[in-house]
Amino acid sequence: MQYFGTRLKKLRRNASLSQADMSESIGVSVQTVSKWENGRGMPDIHQIVPLATVLGVSTDYLLGVGINEDAAFEEIKKEAEDLKKKFSKDSHKYLQECVPKLYELYGSFLQKYPMNFPALYDCAYYIWYYLGHAKFGNFRLPDDEFDNLFKRGKSMLDAIVKRDHDPGMIIKAKRKLIDYHILKDDFTEAERTALTLPDAGGIRDYGLLAVYENEHANRKAMDLAESAAKDMNVRFLNALWERARRTSAFYGSSNAALQITLWSKLLDEAKEYYADFYKEYDRKHKEMYWVSSALEHLCTVHLSGNDLPAALDCVEELAELAVSTWERAKKFENDPAELESLKTLLLLYLPFCYSNTLYVAESSDNVLTQEPRFKEAWKKISEAVGYDGTYFSGFISQNRERIE
Repeated sequence: MQYFGTRLKKLRRNASLSQADMSESIGVSVQTVSKWENGRGMPDIHQIVPLATVLGVSTDYLLGVGINEDAAFEEIKKEAEDLKKKFSKDSHKYLQECVPKLYELYGSFLQKYPMNFPALYDCAYYIWYYLGHAKFGNFRLPDDEFDNLFKRGKSMLDAIVKRDHDPGMIIKAKRKLIDYHILKDDFTEAERTALTLPDAGGIRDYGLLAVYENEHANRKAMDLAESAAKDMNVRFLNALWERARRTSAFYGSSNAALQITLWSKLLDEAKEYYADFYKEYDRKHKEMYWVSSALEHLCTVHLSGNDLPAALDCVEELAELAVSTWERAKKFENDPAELESLKTLLLLYLPFCYSNTLYVAESSDNVLTQEPRFKEAWKKISEAVGYDGTYFSGFISQNRERIE
């Protein structure tokens, strides 16, 4: 009895019905439905058929009659693999004989287990595969048969989207629904479906790309492809930064070689990224963050290993980066507040070089800041941006909180 209640509750939720919805549909009270689901009662025999009808399942499926569903599904998948192997050497027969057998195989399984979402997806997939080849002229298929199969497959995907609670399966179903709409050249509906996909990991972008490419909307496809590429590059650079930062935090000064390798990797990739996408001034990317961050961290690692010349190489490269960034910004930025904000960021480049090391002391014997090469780099930046304060008593003391 408890098993039936659990099954009933699952089927009701899969059908997106409340207890009140189901009780109203079959003419019983909400309390009665609650008792059934909690294993404190069973429906009368005359209520089984109405229940199964409301839930969209067979009476056998509702009552759990027959073999184990999971075992049955595994057997169906095995039969499908055996079928594909049998026809694998003849592409013509595979398409016209094997594929219909595959979707009918899953269709027969769904007659017993109509709420098995993986089976619904697989069946819809093989129908789409078959229709796609028919559309592109690989064989003739009457229009009415095409339309009936189309409706059959699409309804299966719609059922997954409406009733399943697995986000991964819902995303798969929506992506395949896009393919179904493309079969009918219904690019408006395909785009609408793509826009319901999550905007994470490029999922929505790649769904939209499929629409635009099949629609031959080349300008939309090009713009979106560039946007998606930028987004993926940003994620990649963030991942490199996190890996290097966490490695540095974990090893401290005990494995400088690995840290140098990881920060250098970020530096190389970041330079390529900015070269590809930001050749002109862009307010959003006015500061080449990943380049400056990689150089700053490399400097601290070199300092920890007492490699002062290498640390000063990073300082000088940062100075060149700051000056070139400032010169580019002055040509294109008309907002004084934006320029002032950028000036502060650029003046922080060199203090960040040693803010995470033992060399942070603001004293006269600071090993890095007392080097002539460092002083020259600071002078180059401060003159470029028009900062007339001294390095210690001026800028650092005014920005101590940002540095610390």
